[in-house]
Formats: sequence, C-alpha cells, structure tokens
Amino acid sequence: MVAVAGCVLMGVSIPLTIHSDENKGVAFLPSPIDVLTNDSSKEQIKEAINFVSEEYGLDNDGLYRLILCESSLNPYSVGDSGKARNLAQFHKPTFDHFCSGEYDNAKDQLICLAQMLKNGLGSHWTCLYAYYE
Repeated sequence: MVAVAGCVLMGVSIPLTIHSDENKGVAFLPSPIDVLTNDSSKEQIKEAINFVSEEYGLDNDGLYRLILCESSLNPYSVGDSGKARNLAQFHKPTFDHFCSGEYDNAKDQLICLAQMLKNGLGSHWTCLYAYYE
C-alpha cells in the first residue's frame, strides 16, 4: 500500500511518499534528482548534480563545470545553432540513441549525461575539457 502526503518546509512544498509493509510505515523524502524539473532553481540543479555525481562515481566539480559550460545551468538553453538543447545540451539524435526518457527534460538529460560519462562516452560535448580542469 502506498499513500502520498505532503510536507511544507519554509514555504516549499515537498512531496512525501509513505510505503507500508505489513502496517509498518516508512517515510522518506525524494532525492534531489527526483524533484529536478526544467523549472528548478540553480541551487536545486546543483544539488541534483551533486547527487548524480555521487551515484555514478563522477567528479562532482567536473560535472558541474561541464554543465555550466554547456548550458549555464539553464534547462531552456539552446546551442549549436539550435541543434542542442536543455541542461546537458544533447543533440536530439544523440539523446535518442543513448538515452531514455524525454529529450527536453532536465532530469533525463542529467542522468543520461552521467551514464555516458561513466561509460567513457563524453566526447559528444564541446565543453568536455571543463570536466577535467
């Protein structure tokens, strides 16, 4: 059984999911990547980058610099003469080949970028040098 409730902290509503196993409820807050949207603040984006870096064993500062170089942390960013979009500046064919989810979704782009970097497929980004500074 799953029940959904909400939690309000300093005016910010955070969804809270409660899972029940044999009448023993366990509550948890969502991770920074779970709440990442295209309308997230730069601070929320930084928190999601930190979370994803840790999850995939990547250099946190490097991933932050790469995304900052590519999109200035702007999920609505458009580059490469309109060929690249969103937080990680994927070209649509590259996203379709390597990723799952929605092309224009910051969360899906961040997760796929991390997976690709983890698998040595970072050569798709002009700003890859920023990861290694």
